[in-house]
Formats: sequence, C-alpha cells, structure tokens
Amino acid sequence: MGNTHSPIEDGLPSIEQLKSKVFEAVQRLLENDSFLIEKQIHEMALSFRLGFYLVERFEPDFDVDCEYNRELDNPKRRDNSRDPNSQRPDVIVHKRGENSSNLIVIEIKKSHSSKTAISERRNIEDWMAAERFYRLGVRVAFEWQDSSAIGEVQFKTRDCSWEVSQKFIKRS
Repeated sequence: MGNTHSPIEDGLPSIEQLKSKVFEAVQRLLENDSFLIEKQIHEMALSFRLGFYLVERFEPDFDVDCEYNRELDNPKRRDNSRDPNSQRPDVIVHKRGENSSNLIVIEIKKSHSSKTAISERRNIEDWMAAERFYRLGVRVAFEWQDSSAIGEVQFKTRDCSWEVSQKFIKRS
C-alpha cells in the first residue's frame, strides 16, 4: 500500500491534501447552498456548486470541470462501458490536455441509496483505471432529512478499498 500522507514525488498534492480540499468544498456547499438540497434541485446544479468551491482550492494550478467528456483529444469512455450517458464524471480536478495530472474524479447523487452507490463506485473505479490515473475517487451523496442538509463523502484511492464515509450536516 502506498504512502497517502506525504506529498507525491512528482510535486502533485498528497491524497490527504486532496481529501481536505474536498471536505472543505462539501462543507461550503452545505453552508451556502442547502436550498438546492432541500428543494431537490437537479444534481447537475450540485455538481456545478461543488465544482465552484473546488475551483477556489485548486486554480490556477489545476482545472476543475463538470461533465467533462474528453480524454486528451478523444471522447471520454469508461472501461467496460457502452452506455453513452455514463461516460462523463460529474466533476474532475485535472490539467486539461494531459493525463499525468488527473487528481480527482467525483460522482454526485441526491440520495444515499446503496443501489446507486454500488453503480457509482464502479463508475469511479473505471475512471481511475489504466492510463487515466486519477489519484482519488470521490462519491458525494446529498440528502435533505429532518430539516437538515446532509453531505456524505466516500473516498477511493488507487491502492486502497473504499473508505468509510464522512458525514457533514447543516441544520436549518
């Protein structure tokens, strides 16, 4: 198992630094945009807002894109997938035009359903495979429950299984 606590030799952020930035962005979304979760606004709006808060943490060194459908100059394809609608991650943090700086691939959902979690995890694992080399896979599920906005974050690194989720709650 690789060392996930120190910076990567090639100068890219460490896994712990990446996780911290994701946590900060999810917390900001819950603080500022819980209306989107309460009113069940489409998850693309949640993707955009999470991407917006990630931009604050990564640019100008890295690009943050939503629904990015390119891998270098070719259409993005998940390994083992023929479904054209499943070939775009919700949010990625990377450098456009190269695969060596693919940092984070994120899938976002408006529910904590275990059925969708399995499918999303497979998608993330496919996007982390082979030459894409995303360093961190993230599943974020948002939900409105008992007058509270809840964000649940799960992580996958290339050399580890899925980590236990972290929950963030913003009460109205």
